[in-house]
Amino acid sequence: MIGLQGEQYDVILAALDIKDAFLQAPQEHVVAVVLDGVEYVVLKNLPAQRLGAKAWYWHFRQFATSVLDFEWSAVQPCLARCQENMFMLHVDDLLFTGRRQYWSQVFLPLMKQKFNVSFSEIGEPGTEISFLKRRLIRVSDGLVIVPGTTVSKVVESFEKLFGVARLQKIPCDAAVQQDDSSKLLSPQDAKNYRSIIGLLLYLSRDRVDIMYSVKELSSFMAAPTLCSVQRLRKLIGYLKSSGDIGIKLDWPEHGAGKWKKGTEAFWLLEGFTGADWCGNKSSRRSTSCTVLFVNGCFAFASSRSQRVISLSFIA
Repeated sequence: MIGLQGEQYDVILAALDIKDAFLQAPQEHVVAVVLDGVEYVVLKNLPAQRLGAKAWYWHFRQFATSVLDFEWSAVQPCLARCQENMFMLHVDDLLFTGRRQYWSQVFLPLMKQKFNVSFSEIGEPGTEISFLKRRLIRVSDGLVIVPGTTVSKVVESFEKLFGVARLQKIPCDAAVQQDDSSKLLSPQDAKNYRSIIGLLLYLSRDRVDIMYSVKELSSFMAAPTLCSVQRLRKLIGYLKSSGDIGIKLDWPEHGAGKWKKGTEAFWLLEGFTGADWCGNKSSRRSTSCTVLFVNGCFAFASSRSQRVISLSFIA
């Protein structure tokens, strides 16, 4: 890897899990509990304790600032950097990238000294790490991001509850936005429907091809119907046909994007947006979509229903 000044350096991408995160953060106020008639004073935050995540964040932020000399982003408070190293923090999970020498000789030893941690590193092609239920796999010319939830798990869960789904070529059709007056599901089937949608929400974060379908189907979670199950069955059939799909990130080129090349700046951000007009005939809400590329590599996508209800249109 070549740095901004032209020198060669060895870069690393690593994931780190802080196992005793909440237990490190002191209580903001005195907390007393009674167990078997004995009163105890809790000095540290406990896992799942209310406001525990906030207390842990500020505890770790102070440590990273004072000991490791990291600066925190004012726009995204989960990002921090120092010189040519940076990390992203999500509660007790951390994704680090920067100089391998700094990671192995400074950052990791200090983290081990302060906390109880486990970690994994990306090295030669074929090695991988996991972060936020995603697998990041090193290949010869980049990285492949694979959703943590597999298609086989989703399909197996659906067919166990609602029967076999036939193979499909598309995830949905225009009927997914039509009025639905079919019968409501039983309480147990409604619960099963929500569990399948929950799996799909994790899967759709990295699957642009099903984002729209999952967004529409999740709108029925409050009161799923027989028709919504059939629409879900079509999506499951498409997943059976397509299988697992990952996102490949190539090594970035200077000023080279997907449609534009040769810019002076190294990083090139390209964004594409669109919306349908009152696409959903039931709610009369439009769908907005966004796709972002950084140096030609897919970085982010969204498909969301607009809050405003479309009432009329004037040309």
